[in-house]
Amino acid sequence: MKKVGYLVFGDESTSSTPRHAERPPAFVNQQRRAGSERFQRAKSKHALSRPADTLRLSPNGKHWDFAQGDAHVKLSPEELAGWQFLQSCKQVKSTLLPSIQLSNTPSILLRTDLVWWHYDSSISLPLPALDPNVIDSLRSYVERGGSLFLSLLASQYVFDLGVEEVRPNILEKGQWNRHCWSEKYPDIRGLSSFQGHPIFNGLHGAVYTWSPKPESNFAAAFYEAPALPKNGKVVAVEREYIKLNEDWRVAVEYKLGKGRILTVGSFMFFADEENRFRPHLEFLTENCLAYLTSAAHELNPLPEFKNPQNYLSFDPPTVRFTK
Repeated sequence: MKKVGYLVFGDESTSSTPRHAERPPAFVNQQRRAGSERFQRAKSKHALSRPADTLRLSPNGKHWDFAQGDAHVKLSPEELAGWQFLQSCKQVKSTLLPSIQLSNTPSILLRTDLVWWHYDSSISLPLPALDPNVIDSLRSYVERGGSLFLSLLASQYVFDLGVEEVRPNILEKGQWNRHCWSEKYPDIRGLSSFQGHPIFNGLHGAVYTWSPKPESNFAAAFYEAPALPKNGKVVAVEREYIKLNEDWRVAVEYKLGKGRILTVGSFMFFADEENRFRPHLEFLTENCLAYLTSAAHELNPLPEFKNPQNYLSFDPPTVRFTK
């Protein structure tokens, strides 16, 4: 059974750095080398720490307190709902993964096939996520064949990891304030691929995942036209009722070393109890987990793009003449 670590970060503070600030490439490269060496040393010593057997989750205003050993964090209702969904998945074995363990014992990642960070607490990423030790650990893990799944506001983390050169230009948190393009018709949202992708297996290439209301909680980190990821391939755009919104590039896939990173920037809300498309949301998420924890992604290699029909291209239209 594949193992999925659900990444959670401490809430002591959040990044005060403007979200458009760029990390110098030299710093990234220097930290990559240090992280790789530290990861290898930990691996050779088999320094695996076992998480505490008991977890304490208690209501705390709009968040939930979580304590595990020295780790103390707060989870939003959405982040907690994502964890509860993961626990219900029978095809994987789930474990909470506090970020302090990544910093102190990076080899803890050797116990997982996939790391999932589902985050909606703030547009700014939590300061522990920007800890060079944490960044090094996650990069080394993916480079050696691990997978990373980033959803909602965590999707922008590819920039801070040094994987992507362009941060998503849509970063939002608040209440849903949009309407269906067709009046008097239901406002239903989801994702649509080009000609299919493994995360859409059994879904005919597209899926509705959310039926928002004006007061629904909303969070998003994705690219809106004309912005595009520079180093990733767009897996899916927004599906809005019976049409596609190709301006919203919601899901992106990256290759880093031997591993994979998949981002889904919105429409993945587990805490919305009135969502009529909850079964579809779960189906899509289970597909994402299966894709990232199996050899399926090896059939879909990057950067060779042997299956270009799995990705959307936004190149200018051209006319080709053949003999």
